[in-house]
Amino acid sequence: MDDIKFQILEDVANVGAVDAELGIIRGVSLISTPEAKGHNISIDRKSIESFYDAVNGKPIKAYYTHSPANEALDSIGIWQNFEIKEDGEYTKLTADFSALDAWKQNNKKDYEMLFELASKAPEAFGVSAEFSAKTIVYGEDGEEEEYQEGEDDDVEKFARAIEVSAFSIVAQPAANPTGLFAKGEEQVALSLVQATERKLELELELQQSKDCVEKLSSELDSKELLIKETQTELEAKSEELKLWKSRYAEAVAESGSEPVQVVEQVELSFHEKLARCSSNKEKQKLYEQNMDYLMYNWSNLKTN
Repeated sequence: MDDIKFQILEDVANVGAVDAELGIIRGVSLISTPEAKGHNISIDRKSIESFYDAVNGKPIKAYYTHSPANEALDSIGIWQNFEIKEDGEYTKLTADFSALDAWKQNNKKDYEMLFELASKAPEAFGVSAEFSAKTIVYGEDGEEEEYQEGEDDDVEKFARAIEVSAFSIVAQPAANPTGLFAKGEEQVALSLVQATERKLELELELQQSKDCVEKLSSELDSKELLIKETQTELEAKSEELKLWKSRYAEAVAESGSEPVQVVEQVELSFHEKLARCSSNKEKQKLYEQNMDYLMYNWSNLKTN
């Protein structure tokens, strides 16, 4: 009865349960219903409760391997924070493993191996309980009766823990069908579905962002092209004006008359026009009328 082993399996929904830096493995499943394979004994809810009663509030020793020679100074850590958890159709006892600093410092290789296995291949090892217990059977009226050796071997027998002294790391676990962490298959599947849905949402948001950037980039290219075309047209009009002024002067000289004094209107700069605005409404109208100019000269305007 003192060598029931419990399997440790990987559960993708419990990422972060293994913390090698702190020396902690959280939520380890120590014992679970419905049976201890190879030991001809069943584990029911009351079995789990008896283990909990035996360890609750106590730091229980952890050994690197299960051996009758284990002593207190052979401990590699302690088990604590025991809980009974429902995991779908199973009931299980869980706890947190906390490694001793002394074991970590003096057995660095074993320490690193344990935490790497727990993180990458938790199915490769498990936990064995060292405890004293009694075996019970249920009578016809449903009452518990202590099983006596030599009685009917075909009757279903159940474990009841009396005292638990340690849980040890072993290579071949036997009675923990739901794995390392207290989370059922339905919950794991739900977590995976939610993660997949979130991934699709992020991909859609990313695509929408790319489309928006492409649209803005296209609009910016169009505006820049329009500004260049307007600038070219302005330069052409300026050259045409100079030509007409020259022709006008020649015509006046040939006629022999005094030329008409032409006062050339000086075009005010944007800053000068802005300075002459007497209200915010006038400034807003000026901005709207000079939007292309502002876009083209924005960097210079900021500098000035």
